[in-house]
Amino acid sequence: MNTSWWHIDGAPTPDEWMALFSGFTLIAAIVAAAIALRQLRAHFETSRAQSRPYVIVDFAFKSILMQVEIKNIGSTAASELTLRVDPPFESGLREQATTLNAVFSGQEQISMLAPGRRILYTFDRAPDYHTAKRPERYTVTATYSDMPQQHRRSWRHGWRREVIQYTETYVLDFRQWSQATTESDYDNMNWNISKRQEKRTEKIVSSLASIAVFFRTTT
Repeated sequence: MNTSWWHIDGAPTPDEWMALFSGFTLIAAIVAAAIALRQLRAHFETSRAQSRPYVIVDFAFKSILMQVEIKNIGSTAASELTLRVDPPFESGLREQATTLNAVFSGQEQISMLAPGRRILYTFDRAPDYHTAKRPERYTVTATYSDMPQQHRRSWRHGWRREVIQYTETYVLDFRQWSQATTESDYDNMNWNISKRQEKRTEKIVSSLASIAVFFRTTT
């Protein structure tokens, strides 16, 4: 008479097989839970990255005019923004350099910069800056926090209030712009076009007035 394989001496019993399968199921469940937790953490980190402020500092140009731009490209407001620069800004416009170095001294603080908003500081005229052989690279460090102070829970300390702070470092490199083509000053161009159109309109109005006077005197 044939003996079933689970009745063979030394083979696992049905209960042992059940326990083994249960162990495999438990391991698979633990692995799945770990993967789910990792995905959930990645989701929260992505959501946080998308909902945070993001302050950038760079050169901006309007025709030959150099400017320093501070802009929040994030989706929430940045608060308590402090800026530092190394080396200090040098410019042929001494008052502008003094203002910039005060703002970037780390002592002054911008209380709030809304998303999409920017602050522009006039720096120098690009040709003059290039001719004077002033520093070509400035390192700027920006430190700021979220406007709505967020709350986190620490399993050791319980609930506590924590300000999330960010620090970014940027290099303002004049060399990459010195040989580039800058944007035209379209504001002045439009202003000149408007003035020409205004003069043409005045000539037309003057001609019509002369014609009207002529008809009145001949009738």
